[in-house]
Amino acid sequence: MNIWRTDDSTLYHADHYTVRHLFESSHIVVVWFGFMAGQVLRDHKTSSHALIQCLSGTIIVQAMGESTTLEAGMCAVLEPQSVHALYARERALVQLLIIPHPNHHTLVEELQLT
Repeated sequence: MNIWRTDDSTLYHADHYTVRHLFESSHIVVVWFGFMAGQVLRDHKTSSHALIQCLSGTIIVQAMGESTTLEAGMCAVLEPQSVHALYARERALVQLLIIPHPNHHTLVEELQLT
């Protein structure tokens, strides 16, 4: 059993957002991002579906030409290859689920199995 605490003060840093890889299996990756107000995770993408859940605070998700505000308890799902960015409006904790594990796609492409 894995136990994680959302009230862990080490999830936040004044100079940069934090990344905590919590769990990884052959099927899923679970990551927490701790943001202070004004911190940004710039444009990036993943080859898998990304479920972005705001656990505390408020963030803005920009993807596919749209901006959406997520407050604690809200989540959004992004399609594979969607370029997206996260902006923290206040101190926030974000949970990211990447499904399936990106290795599944990478190996398919590298081994030319498509």
